[in-house]
Amino acid sequence: MALKVDAETLVLAALIALTVFAWMFSLNASGVKLSEIVMLGKLGENLDKVLSLPFYAFLLLFPLTLALVASFSEVKEKENMHLASAVGLVLGGFAALFLFKNLVDFAWPLTFYALSVFLFIEIVYWYLSTVKGNALVKAITAGYGYVALLISFGVFASIALAVNGNPATYLNDFESAVVSNSLVGAGTRALVEENASLVIINQRMLLDGLLETEEYQKLGESLDPRVAAFAKKVQAKKLELGSKAYRQEVVERLKAKKPVEPSEAEKQSAFATLKARVPLFAVIEKNFWFVVAFVFTSMFYLLTKFVFKPLLIIYTVLLDKALKFAYTQLLLNSNRVTAYDEEPAPPEERKGGGQGWI
Repeated sequence: MALKVDAETLVLAALIALTVFAWMFSLNASGVKLSEIVMLGKLGENLDKVLSLPFYAFLLLFPLTLALVASFSEVKEKENMHLASAVGLVLGGFAALFLFKNLVDFAWPLTFYALSVFLFIEIVYWYLSTVKGNALVKAITAGYGYVALLISFGVFASIALAVNGNPATYLNDFESAVVSNSLVGAGTRALVEENASLVIINQRMLLDGLLETEEYQKLGESLDPRVAAFAKKVQAKKLELGSKAYRQEVVERLKAKKPVEPSEAEKQSAFATLKARVPLFAVIEKNFWFVVAFVFTSMFYLLTKFVFKPLLIIYTVLLDKALKFAYTQLLLNSNRVTAYDEEPAPPEERKGGGQGWI
């Protein structure tokens, strides 16, 4: 069918541009960057960004663009939908990229997303024309599978290029994170009991040395009550050193101490030993860019399946119901106006004496 640019198409384009700009604004505000999220050394910082309100807003807003496309597909021609989507993506996307330079980090996923929107339109319209019975939900379910796949390709390409372009930085970050956690954690867990024993042994040796001195022996002959109380406390301390409660107290104090960060030489030596004992680490190091890109792309794909897809279906169903209600009301109002214009009112009605023709 011939393309007709009407006001409805322009409004739809504006709505698409608004939703695209909204979720890109939220993504930028969250501070999440694909080139940094794969770095284990920044795990705590990245978790704070992912658990922030702007990122939650991004999760909620991202499916809204496709929901608009799907819900309007029942009332707009395919050519108009392609036009509205193209205009909306260009206006909203380029405005966000111009204002928020950090979004350049998502250039590949955004490119694949833009392409996937047009593929999504084709699949949705094909399903609507061939499938019967709840066709809209089936159409968006089928179409979104390709959208998720294409965006995941973009995420994979972005991470792979970033890691492969600077392998030393990412590999050193990985090695440092693995070795630091293993050395510090193992040192704290494995040596804390031994260190507690050494502390108690040293305290016993000092106390025994004090008790054996001639000066302390003379304290027992003193009639001063304060001296006798001191001697009694020393004996009580000796008994306390042998108790389980005191040992546990020493263990807790040692656990509370901040572990010492291993040096770079210790890290390199430890990772070399780790690779020799666990061949898997050598394989990971050899194909590091692929492993990192594959792992994080798989995580993103799960996000698209279990977060974006359900939201897309919910948004589309709600928008579809809202559009049908709005079109029904417009049609009713149009029929009322037409009936009023075409049917001349009787004289008594024109004088205001009746309810009018509806």
